[in-house]
Amino acid sequence: AFPSSFYPDDNSDLAVDGPHVFYESGRVVVKSIVLKNGEFQVVENDYPSRDAVPPLKCSLSEDLSFTIHLKDKLNPQPAVVPEPSRLFAISDIEGNFHAFVKTLRGNGVIDKHLNWSFGDGHLVLVGDYFDRGLNVTSCLWLIYELENQAAKAGGMVHFVLGNHEEMNLSGDHRYVRNKYKKVAKKLGCSYGDLFSKKTELGRWLRTKNMFVKIGETIFVHGGLSPQFAGANISIPEVNKICQSHIGKKADVLQEKGGKVSMVFAKSGPLWYRGLFNKLSSDEVQQILSQYDARRVVVGHTIVDDISTLHDEMVYAIDVKHSEKIKNAQYNALFMEDGQFFKVNYRGKRAAVAPARKASEDGSGIVLNAIIEHKPNIIRRFLKEGHKVNDSYSAKKYLLLHFAIKNGNSEIVELLLDEGADPDLFQDGKSALMYAIKHKKEKVVEMLLNRSVNVNLRNHRQQTALYYAAKYGNERLVQMLLDAGAKIDVHDQSGLSPFQFAVKNRNVPVAKLLKARERK
Repeated sequence: AFPSSFYPDDNSDLAVDGPHVFYESGRVVVKSIVLKNGEFQVVENDYPSRDAVPPLKCSLSEDLSFTIHLKDKLNPQPAVVPEPSRLFAISDIEGNFHAFVKTLRGNGVIDKHLNWSFGDGHLVLVGDYFDRGLNVTSCLWLIYELENQAAKAGGMVHFVLGNHEEMNLSGDHRYVRNKYKKVAKKLGCSYGDLFSKKTELGRWLRTKNMFVKIGETIFVHGGLSPQFAGANISIPEVNKICQSHIGKKADVLQEKGGKVSMVFAKSGPLWYRGLFNKLSSDEVQQILSQYDARRVVVGHTIVDDISTLHDEMVYAIDVKHSEKIKNAQYNALFMEDGQFFKVNYRGKRAAVAPARKASEDGSGIVLNAIIEHKPNIIRRFLKEGHKVNDSYSAKKYLLLHFAIKNGNSEIVELLLDEGADPDLFQDGKSALMYAIKHKKEKVVEMLLNRSVNVNLRNHRQQTALYYAAKYGNERLVQMLLDAGAKIDVHDQSGLSPFQFAVKNRNVPVAKLLKARERK
Protein backbone atom coordinates (compact mmCIF):
# COMPACT_ATOMS: atom_id res chain seq x y z
CA ALA A 1 0.00 0.00 0.00
CA PHE A 2 1.15 3.53 -0.72
CA PRO A 3 1.36 6.30 1.90
CA SER A 4 -1.78 8.43 1.65
CA SER A 5 -0.04 11.68 0.74
CA PHE A 6 3.28 13.48 0.61
CA TYR A 7 1.39 16.73 1.26
CA PRO A 8 0.09 16.65 4.84
CA ASP A 9 0.32 20.47 4.80
CA ASP A 10 -1.67 20.81 1.56
CA ASN A 11 -4.56 23.25 1.89
CA SER A 12 -5.51 23.35 -1.79
CA ASP A 13 -9.27 23.31 -2.27
CA LEU A 14 -11.92 22.55 -4.86
CA ALA A 15 -11.56 24.71 -7.97
CA VAL A 16 -12.62 25.00 -11.60
CA ASP A 17 -11.51 21.90 -13.51
CA GLY A 18 -12.22 19.89 -16.63
CA PRO A 19 -13.51 18.89 -19.00
CA HIS A 20 -13.41 15.21 -18.07
CA VAL A 21 -14.64 12.92 -20.84
CA PHE A 22 -16.04 9.58 -19.62
CA TYR A 23 -17.17 6.60 -21.68
CA GLU A 24 -20.18 5.01 -20.00
CA SER A 25 -22.38 2.24 -21.43
CA GLY A 26 -21.76 3.19 -25.04
CA ARG A 27 -22.31 6.89 -24.45
CA VAL A 28 -19.97 9.82 -23.87
CA VAL A 29 -20.43 11.92 -20.73
CA VAL A 30 -18.56 15.22 -20.42
CA LYS A 31 -18.26 16.76 -16.95
CA SER A 32 -16.70 20.03 -15.87
CA ILE A 33 -16.58 21.95 -12.61
CA VAL A 34 -17.46 25.62 -13.08
CA LEU A 35 -17.90 28.57 -10.74
CA LYS A 36 -21.45 29.88 -10.94
CA ASN A 37 -23.12 32.35 -8.58
CA GLY A 38 -20.22 32.00 -6.19
CA GLU A 39 -20.50 28.20 -5.97
CA PHE A 40 -18.71 25.35 -7.69
CA GLN A 41 -21.13 23.34 -9.79
CA VAL A 42 -20.86 20.31 -12.06
CA VAL A 43 -21.92 20.85 -15.66
CA GLU A 44 -22.69 17.53 -17.35
CA ASN A 45 -23.49 16.79 -20.99
CA ASP A 46 -24.37 13.41 -22.48
CA TYR A 47 -23.68 12.42 -26.10
CA PRO A 48 -24.63 9.25 -28.00
CA SER A 49 -21.16 8.81 -29.52
CA ARG A 50 -17.69 10.26 -29.69
CA ASP A 51 -18.41 11.81 -33.09
CA ALA A 52 -21.32 13.72 -31.59
CA VAL A 53 -19.14 15.53 -29.03
CA PRO A 54 -18.71 19.20 -30.06
CA PRO A 55 -15.50 21.18 -29.49
CA LEU A 56 -14.91 21.40 -25.75
CA LYS A 57 -13.68 24.33 -23.72
CA CYS A 58 -10.97 24.17 -21.07
CA SER A 59 -11.15 27.27 -18.85
CA LEU A 60 -8.89 28.34 -16.02
CA SER A 61 -10.53 31.75 -15.70
CA GLU A 62 -12.77 34.12 -17.65
CA ASP A 63 -9.81 35.40 -19.69
CA LEU A 64 -7.80 32.18 -20.00
CA SER A 65 -9.28 29.29 -21.95
CA PHE A 66 -8.77 27.21 -25.07
CA THR A 67 -10.78 24.88 -27.28
CA ILE A 68 -10.27 21.11 -27.50
CA HIS A 69 -11.20 18.93 -30.47
CA LEU A 70 -11.44 15.22 -29.72
CA LYS A 71 -9.23 13.18 -32.02
CA ASP A 72 -10.80 10.96 -34.67
CA LYS A 73 -8.78 8.07 -33.29
CA LEU A 74 -6.17 7.52 -30.60
CA ASN A 75 -3.02 5.96 -32.04
CA PRO A 76 0.56 5.66 -30.77
CA GLN A 77 2.95 8.11 -32.42
CA PRO A 78 6.19 7.15 -34.15
CA ALA A 79 9.00 6.91 -31.61
CA VAL A 80 11.90 7.17 -34.07
CA VAL A 81 11.77 10.15 -36.43
CA PRO A 82 14.24 12.30 -38.42
CA GLU A 83 15.64 15.46 -36.87
CA PRO A 84 13.53 18.56 -37.62
CA SER A 85 15.00 21.99 -38.27
CA ARG A 86 13.69 23.22 -34.89
CA LEU A 87 12.98 21.40 -31.65
CA PHE A 88 11.85 22.60 -28.23
CA ALA A 89 12.10 20.37 -25.13
CA ILE A 90 10.83 20.96 -21.60
CA SER A 91 10.28 18.59 -18.69
CA ASP A 92 8.72 18.23 -15.23
CA ILE A 93 6.04 20.91 -15.48
CA GLU A 94 4.00 19.03 -12.84
CA GLY A 95 0.72 20.87 -13.30
CA ASN A 96 2.24 24.37 -13.43
CA PHE A 97 0.13 25.55 -16.36
CA HIS A 98 1.12 29.22 -16.17
CA ALA A 99 4.87 28.55 -16.32
CA PHE A 100 4.26 26.04 -19.12
CA VAL A 101 2.26 28.50 -21.20
CA LYS A 102 4.58 31.42 -20.59
CA THR A 103 7.57 29.34 -21.69
CA LEU A 104 5.88 28.13 -24.87
CA ARG A 105 4.63 31.63 -25.73
CA GLY A 106 7.96 33.29 -25.04
CA ASN A 107 9.71 30.92 -27.43
CA GLY A 108 7.21 31.05 -30.28
CA VAL A 109 5.82 27.54 -29.82
CA ILE A 110 2.29 28.86 -29.21
CA ASP A 111 0.65 32.25 -29.76
CA LYS A 112 -1.24 34.44 -27.30
CA HIS A 113 -4.40 32.40 -27.90
CA LEU A 114 -2.55 29.17 -26.97
CA ASN A 115 -2.56 27.92 -30.57
CA TRP A 116 0.39 26.17 -32.23
CA SER A 117 2.76 28.62 -33.95
CA PHE A 118 5.87 26.44 -34.29
CA GLY A 119 5.25 25.35 -37.88
CA ASP A 120 7.03 22.09 -38.71
CA GLY A 121 9.03 22.19 -35.47
CA HIS A 122 8.86 19.47 -32.82
CA LEU A 123 7.83 19.97 -29.19
CA VAL A 124 9.17 17.31 -26.79
CA LEU A 125 7.67 17.02 -23.31
CA VAL A 126 10.09 14.92 -21.29
CA GLY A 127 7.70 13.55 -18.67
CA ASP A 128 6.14 14.46 -15.32
CA TYR A 129 3.23 16.72 -16.16
CA PHE A 130 1.19 15.20 -13.31
CA ASP A 131 1.27 15.93 -9.57
CA ARG A 132 2.44 18.72 -7.30
CA GLY A 133 0.75 21.53 -9.27
CA LEU A 134 -2.89 22.59 -9.36
CA ASN A 135 -3.60 22.64 -13.11
CA VAL A 136 -2.75 19.14 -14.29
CA THR A 137 -5.96 18.70 -16.31
CA SER A 138 -5.34 21.93 -18.22
CA CYS A 139 -1.74 20.95 -18.99
CA LEU A 140 -2.83 17.58 -20.37
CA TRP A 141 -5.59 19.03 -22.54
CA LEU A 142 -3.27 21.71 -23.93
CA ILE A 143 -0.77 19.01 -24.94
CA TYR A 144 -3.62 16.97 -26.44
CA GLU A 145 -4.85 19.91 -28.53
CA LEU A 146 -1.37 21.02 -29.58
CA GLU A 147 -0.81 17.52 -30.97
CA ASN A 148 -3.78 18.09 -33.28
CA GLN A 149 -2.63 21.52 -34.41
CA ALA A 150 1.04 20.57 -34.83
CA ALA A 151 0.16 17.63 -37.07
CA LYS A 152 -1.85 19.92 -39.37
CA ALA A 153 1.11 22.31 -39.61
CA GLY A 154 3.63 19.56 -40.39
CA GLY A 155 5.10 19.60 -36.90
CA MET A 156 4.90 17.11 -34.05
CA VAL A 157 4.35 16.96 -30.29
CA HIS A 158 6.06 14.11 -28.42
CA PHE A 159 4.70 13.45 -24.93
CA VAL A 160 7.34 11.20 -23.37
CA LEU A 161 5.97 9.52 -20.26
CA GLY A 162 7.63 10.07 -16.89
CA ASN A 163 7.47 8.25 -13.59
CA HIS A 164 4.65 10.49 -12.33
CA GLU A 165 2.45 9.59 -15.30
CA GLU A 166 3.13 5.93 -14.52
CA MET A 167 2.41 6.44 -10.81
CA ASN A 168 -0.91 8.15 -11.44
CA LEU A 169 -2.10 5.50 -13.88
CA SER A 170 -1.08 2.65 -11.56
CA GLY A 171 -2.83 4.00 -8.47
CA ASP A 172 0.11 5.61 -6.66
CA HIS A 173 -1.42 8.98 -5.78
CA ARG A 174 0.99 10.14 -3.07
CA TYR A 175 1.84 13.38 -4.84
CA VAL A 176 -1.71 14.29 -5.91
CA ARG A 177 -2.92 17.56 -4.43
CA ASN A 178 -6.07 17.79 -2.33
CA LYS A 179 -7.70 19.86 -5.05
CA TYR A 180 -7.88 16.86 -7.37
CA LYS A 181 -9.22 14.54 -4.71
CA LYS A 182 -11.99 17.08 -4.11
CA VAL A 183 -12.57 17.46 -7.86
CA ALA A 184 -13.08 13.70 -8.17
CA LYS A 185 -15.46 13.64 -5.21
CA LYS A 186 -17.47 16.51 -6.70
CA LEU A 187 -17.71 14.60 -9.99
CA GLY A 188 -18.90 11.50 -8.16
CA CYS A 189 -15.87 9.29 -8.77
CA SER A 190 -12.46 8.40 -7.37
CA TYR A 191 -9.31 10.26 -8.41
CA GLY A 192 -8.10 7.19 -10.30
CA ASP A 193 -11.32 7.21 -12.35
CA LEU A 194 -10.35 10.58 -13.88
CA PHE A 195 -7.57 8.90 -15.90
CA SER A 196 -8.87 5.35 -16.25
CA LYS A 197 -9.31 3.44 -19.50
CA LYS A 198 -12.90 4.71 -19.51
CA THR A 199 -11.83 8.33 -20.08
CA GLU A 200 -10.44 10.19 -23.07
CA LEU A 201 -7.36 11.44 -21.23
CA GLY A 202 -6.73 7.99 -19.75
CA ARG A 203 -6.92 6.28 -23.14
CA TRP A 204 -4.77 8.96 -24.74
CA LEU A 205 -2.06 8.69 -22.06
CA ARG A 206 -1.89 4.93 -22.63
CA THR A 207 -0.86 5.52 -26.26
CA LYS A 208 2.21 7.56 -25.30
CA ASN A 209 5.85 6.54 -25.67
CA MET A 210 8.44 6.11 -22.95
CA PHE A 211 11.48 6.20 -25.24
CA VAL A 212 11.78 8.57 -28.22
CA LYS A 213 14.66 9.09 -30.64
CA ILE A 214 14.65 12.19 -32.84
CA GLY A 215 17.55 12.26 -35.26
CA GLU A 216 20.57 11.33 -33.15
CA THR A 217 19.02 12.46 -29.86
CA ILE A 218 17.26 10.17 -27.37
CA PHE A 219 14.59 11.54 -25.04
CA VAL A 220 13.70 9.61 -21.88
CA HIS A 221 12.44 10.97 -18.59
CA GLY A 222 14.84 9.35 -16.13
CA GLY A 223 17.85 7.94 -17.94
CA LEU A 224 19.47 4.90 -19.50
CA SER A 225 21.34 2.40 -17.36
CA PRO A 226 23.84 -0.32 -18.34
CA GLN A 227 21.39 -2.91 -16.98
CA PHE A 228 18.59 -1.63 -19.19
CA ALA A 229 20.81 -1.32 -22.26
CA GLY A 230 22.12 -4.82 -21.59
CA ALA A 231 18.62 -6.23 -21.94
CA ASN A 232 18.75 -5.36 -25.67
CA ILE A 233 15.16 -4.14 -25.90
CA SER A 234 14.57 -2.15 -29.10
CA ILE A 235 12.96 1.28 -28.94
CA PRO A 236 9.70 0.10 -30.59
CA GLU A 237 9.56 -2.85 -28.19
CA VAL A 238 10.12 -0.63 -25.14
CA ASN A 239 7.17 1.52 -26.14
CA LYS A 240 4.94 -1.42 -27.00
CA ILE A 241 5.61 -2.90 -23.54
CA CYS A 242 4.90 0.48 -21.98
CA GLN A 243 1.59 0.94 -23.79
CA SER A 244 0.49 -2.62 -23.02
CA HIS A 245 1.34 -2.60 -19.33
CA ILE A 246 1.35 0.96 -17.98
CA GLY A 247 -1.21 1.32 -15.23
CA LYS A 248 -0.57 -2.11 -13.74
CA LYS A 249 0.58 -2.39 -10.14
CA ALA A 250 4.32 -2.72 -9.48
CA ASP A 251 4.01 -6.24 -8.05
CA VAL A 252 2.15 -7.39 -11.16
CA LEU A 253 4.87 -5.96 -13.42
CA GLN A 254 7.57 -7.55 -11.29
CA GLU A 255 5.88 -10.95 -11.50
CA LYS A 256 5.95 -10.80 -15.29
CA GLY A 257 9.74 -10.62 -15.15
CA GLY A 258 11.94 -10.37 -18.24
CA LYS A 259 11.63 -7.34 -20.46
CA VAL A 260 8.41 -6.11 -18.87
CA SER A 261 9.88 -5.78 -15.38
CA MET A 262 13.07 -4.28 -16.84
CA VAL A 263 11.15 -1.52 -18.65
CA PHE A 264 9.40 -0.44 -15.44
CA ALA A 265 12.31 -1.10 -13.03
CA LYS A 266 14.21 1.56 -11.09
CA SER A 267 17.02 1.04 -13.61
CA GLY A 268 14.60 1.67 -16.48
CA PRO A 269 13.96 4.84 -18.51
CA LEU A 270 11.30 6.21 -16.13
CA TRP A 271 13.34 6.18 -12.93
CA TYR A 272 17.11 5.87 -13.49
CA ARG A 273 19.28 8.74 -12.18
CA GLY A 274 22.72 7.17 -12.57
CA LEU A 275 23.73 9.29 -15.58
CA PHE A 276 24.46 12.04 -13.06
CA ASN A 277 26.73 10.28 -10.60
CA LYS A 278 27.27 6.59 -11.29
CA LEU A 279 28.51 6.15 -14.86
CA SER A 280 31.74 7.08 -16.60
CA SER A 281 31.68 8.89 -19.93
CA ASP A 282 32.88 5.68 -21.60
CA GLU A 283 29.86 3.82 -20.20
CA VAL A 284 27.50 6.55 -21.41
CA GLN A 285 29.11 6.42 -24.86
CA GLN A 286 28.65 2.65 -24.97
CA ILE A 287 24.95 2.93 -24.09
CA LEU A 288 24.32 5.61 -26.71
CA SER A 289 26.14 3.69 -29.43
CA GLN A 290 23.79 0.77 -28.88
CA TYR A 291 20.94 3.00 -30.07
CA ASP A 292 23.05 4.77 -32.74
CA ALA A 293 22.63 8.06 -30.86
CA ARG A 294 24.96 10.93 -29.97
CA ARG A 295 23.17 12.27 -26.91
CA VAL A 296 20.30 11.73 -24.48
CA VAL A 297 18.02 14.42 -23.00
CA VAL A 298 16.59 13.68 -19.54
CA GLY A 299 14.42 15.25 -16.86
CA HIS A 300 13.61 13.66 -13.47
CA THR A 301 16.73 14.82 -11.61
CA ILE A 302 16.61 18.49 -10.67
CA VAL A 303 19.55 20.65 -11.73
CA ASP A 304 20.27 24.31 -11.02
CA ASP A 305 20.43 25.14 -14.71
CA ILE A 306 19.94 23.48 -18.09
CA SER A 307 23.32 21.79 -18.47
CA THR A 308 25.36 19.02 -20.07
CA LEU A 309 27.27 16.08 -18.65
CA HIS A 310 29.75 13.60 -20.10
CA ASP A 311 31.08 15.84 -22.90
CA GLU A 312 27.62 16.86 -24.13
CA MET A 313 26.37 13.29 -24.35
CA VAL A 314 23.78 14.02 -21.62
CA TYR A 315 21.52 17.09 -21.49
CA ALA A 316 19.84 17.63 -18.10
CA ILE A 317 16.73 19.82 -18.35
CA ASP A 318 14.74 19.36 -15.12
CA VAL A 319 14.82 22.76 -13.46
CA LYS A 320 12.25 24.07 -10.99
CA HIS A 321 9.40 25.85 -12.77
CA SER A 322 8.51 28.35 -10.09
CA GLU A 323 4.91 29.50 -9.75
CA LYS A 324 6.41 32.97 -9.34
CA ILE A 325 7.92 33.10 -12.80
CA LYS A 326 11.42 34.56 -13.07
CA ASN A 327 12.08 35.68 -16.62
CA ALA A 328 15.84 35.29 -16.32
CA GLN A 329 15.77 31.60 -15.39
CA TYR A 330 16.68 29.24 -18.22
CA ASN A 331 14.13 26.45 -18.16
CA ALA A 332 13.97 24.69 -21.53
CA LEU A 333 16.11 23.36 -24.37
CA PHE A 334 15.94 24.72 -27.92
CA MET A 335 17.55 23.10 -30.95
CA GLU A 336 17.84 24.86 -34.29
CA ASP A 337 19.75 23.48 -37.26
CA GLY A 338 21.55 20.99 -35.04
CA GLN A 339 22.67 23.57 -32.45
CA PHE A 340 21.42 23.35 -28.85
CA PHE A 341 20.65 26.34 -26.63
CA LYS A 342 19.04 26.87 -23.26
CA VAL A 343 16.17 29.37 -23.27
CA ASN A 344 14.13 31.28 -20.70
CA TYR A 345 10.52 32.46 -20.48
CA ARG A 346 11.23 35.43 -22.74
CA GLY A 347 12.93 33.38 -25.44
CA LYS A 348 16.45 34.52 -24.62
CA ARG A 349 19.04 31.96 -25.74
CA ALA A 350 22.38 31.01 -24.23
CA ALA A 351 24.93 28.26 -24.71
CA VAL A 352 24.41 25.11 -22.66
CA ALA A 353 27.34 24.76 -20.27
CA PRO A 354 28.62 21.63 -18.52
CA ALA A 355 27.04 20.91 -15.14
CA ARG A 356 28.88 22.59 -12.28
CA LYS A 357 31.18 20.44 -10.22
CA ALA A 358 29.06 21.35 -7.20
CA SER A 359 26.82 18.44 -8.08
CA GLU A 360 29.61 16.14 -6.95
CA ASP A 361 28.78 16.98 -3.32
CA GLY A 362 25.67 14.85 -3.71
CA SER A 363 23.41 17.89 -3.55
CA GLY A 364 21.27 16.71 -6.45
CA ILE A 365 20.50 13.48 -4.63
CA VAL A 366 19.54 15.05 -1.30
CA LEU A 367 17.58 17.94 -2.81
CA ASN A 368 15.58 15.52 -4.95
CA ALA A 369 15.01 13.35 -1.87
CA ILE A 370 13.57 16.36 -0.04
CA ILE A 371 11.27 17.21 -2.94
CA GLU A 372 10.14 13.61 -3.32
CA HIS A 373 9.83 13.12 0.46
CA LYS A 374 12.24 10.21 0.79
CA PRO A 375 13.48 10.28 4.41
CA ASN A 376 15.67 7.18 4.13
CA ILE A 377 17.78 8.76 1.39
CA ILE A 378 18.17 11.93 3.47
CA ARG A 379 19.25 9.93 6.54
CA ARG A 380 21.73 7.93 4.46
CA PHE A 381 23.12 11.14 2.95
CA LEU A 382 23.77 12.56 6.42
CA LYS A 383 25.21 9.30 7.76
CA GLU A 384 27.75 9.39 4.93
CA GLY A 385 29.27 12.45 6.62
CA HIS A 386 27.48 15.32 4.91
CA LYS A 387 26.70 18.16 7.32
CA VAL A 388 23.06 19.07 7.90
CA ASN A 389 23.91 22.78 8.25
CA ASP A 390 26.16 23.05 5.18
CA SER A 391 24.98 24.73 1.97
CA TYR A 392 24.38 22.55 -1.08
CA SER A 393 24.40 23.03 -4.87
CA ALA A 394 25.65 26.09 -6.70
CA LYS A 395 22.73 28.03 -5.24
CA LYS A 396 23.93 27.38 -1.68
CA TYR A 397 20.71 25.90 -0.34
CA LEU A 398 20.40 25.20 3.37
CA LEU A 399 18.64 21.84 3.67
CA LEU A 400 16.19 23.05 6.31
CA HIS A 401 15.11 26.08 4.29
CA PHE A 402 14.89 24.00 1.12
CA ALA A 403 12.68 21.49 2.93
CA ILE A 404 10.42 24.20 4.32
CA LYS A 405 9.74 25.45 0.80
CA ASN A 406 9.75 22.17 -1.13
CA GLY A 407 9.17 19.36 1.34
CA ASN A 408 6.63 18.70 4.05
CA SER A 409 6.55 19.02 7.82
CA GLU A 410 7.79 15.44 8.33
CA ILE A 411 10.98 16.14 6.36
CA VAL A 412 11.47 19.41 8.25
CA GLU A 413 11.12 17.51 11.53
CA LEU A 414 13.64 14.92 10.37
CA LEU A 415 16.22 17.62 9.60
CA LEU A 416 15.61 19.35 12.93
CA ASP A 417 16.09 16.02 14.71
CA GLU A 418 19.37 15.61 12.80
CA GLY A 419 20.59 18.95 14.16
CA ALA A 420 19.53 21.51 11.55
CA ASP A 421 19.89 25.01 13.05
CA PRO A 422 16.66 27.01 12.56
CA ASP A 423 18.44 30.27 13.40
CA LEU A 424 20.69 30.15 10.34
CA PHE A 425 19.79 32.61 7.60
CA GLN A 426 19.22 32.02 3.91
CA ASP A 427 18.22 34.87 1.60
CA GLY A 428 18.02 37.05 4.70
CA LYS A 429 15.52 34.81 6.48
CA SER A 430 15.67 32.43 9.41
CA ALA A 431 13.78 29.14 9.18
CA LEU A 432 10.83 30.66 11.06
CA MET A 433 10.69 33.66 8.72
CA TYR A 434 10.95 31.33 5.73
CA ALA A 435 8.08 29.15 6.98
CA ILE A 436 5.87 32.19 7.52
CA LYS A 437 6.64 33.58 4.06
CA HIS A 438 5.75 30.25 2.45
CA LYS A 439 2.63 29.88 4.62
CA LYS A 440 3.72 26.59 6.20
CA GLU A 441 1.62 26.83 9.36
CA LYS A 442 2.46 23.35 10.66
CA VAL A 443 6.15 24.09 10.30
CA VAL A 444 5.74 27.41 12.14
CA GLU A 445 4.03 25.57 14.98
CA MET A 446 6.76 22.92 15.00
CA LEU A 447 9.53 25.53 15.18
CA LEU A 448 7.81 27.45 17.98
CA ASN A 449 7.38 24.23 19.94
CA ARG A 450 11.15 23.77 19.67
CA SER A 451 11.70 27.19 21.25
CA VAL A 452 13.36 28.94 18.31
CA ASN A 453 14.38 32.55 18.83
CA VAL A 454 11.12 34.24 17.89
CA ASN A 455 12.70 37.71 18.17
CA LEU A 456 15.72 37.03 15.97
CA ARG A 457 16.33 39.97 13.60
CA ASN A 458 17.44 39.96 9.96
CA HIS A 459 19.61 42.50 8.14
CA ARG A 460 16.62 44.88 7.98
CA GLN A 461 16.19 44.55 11.74
CA GLN A 462 12.90 42.72 11.19
CA THR A 463 11.70 39.80 13.31
CA ALA A 464 9.42 36.93 12.31
CA LEU A 465 6.45 39.06 13.37
CA TYR A 466 7.15 41.40 10.45
CA TYR A 467 6.90 38.45 8.05
CA ALA A 468 3.60 37.47 9.64
CA ALA A 469 2.43 41.07 9.30
CA LYS A 470 3.11 40.88 5.56
CA TYR A 471 2.42 37.26 4.60
CA GLY A 472 0.43 35.81 7.48
CA ASN A 473 -3.00 35.75 9.04
CA GLU A 474 -4.36 36.35 12.54
CA ARG A 475 -3.67 32.76 13.60
CA LEU A 476 0.01 32.94 12.64
CA VAL A 477 0.41 36.29 14.39
CA GLN A 478 -1.30 34.99 17.52
CA MET A 479 1.01 31.96 17.54
CA LEU A 480 4.04 34.27 17.45
CA LEU A 481 2.64 36.55 20.15
CA ASP A 482 1.89 33.56 22.38
CA ALA A 483 5.50 32.45 21.87
CA GLY A 484 6.80 35.80 23.11
CA ALA A 485 7.16 37.87 19.95
CA LYS A 486 7.73 41.52 20.84
CA ILE A 487 5.47 44.16 19.30
CA ASP A 488 7.29 47.22 20.68
CA VAL A 489 10.15 46.93 18.19
CA HIS A 490 11.12 48.89 15.08
CA ASP A 491 12.96 47.90 11.91
CA GLN A 492 15.66 49.95 10.15
CA SER A 493 12.93 52.04 8.51
CA GLY A 494 11.44 52.87 11.89
CA LEU A 495 8.30 50.78 11.38
CA SER A 496 6.68 48.66 14.08
CA PRO A 497 5.03 45.33 13.18
CA PHE A 498 1.64 47.09 13.29
CA GLN A 499 2.82 49.82 10.91
CA PHE A 500 4.35 47.18 8.64
CA ALA A 501 1.01 45.35 8.49
CA VAL A 502 -0.71 48.63 7.56
CA LYS A 503 1.91 49.30 4.89
CA ASN A 504 1.24 45.86 3.37
CA ARG A 505 -2.54 46.28 3.65
CA ASN A 506 -2.96 43.26 5.88
CA VAL A 507 -6.00 44.69 7.65
CA PRO A 508 -6.97 41.71 9.88
CA VAL A 509 -3.41 41.41 11.18
CA ALA A 510 -3.12 45.18 11.65
CA LYS A 511 -6.28 45.17 13.78
CA LEU A 512 -4.95 42.35 15.94
CA LEU A 513 -1.59 44.05 16.46
CA LYS A 514 -3.23 47.40 17.21
CA ALA A 515 -5.44 45.78 19.82
CA ARG A 516 -2.38 44.11 21.36
CA GLU A 517 -0.50 47.43 21.46
CA ARG A 518 -3.31 49.01 23.50
CA LYS A 519 -3.03 46.41 26.26
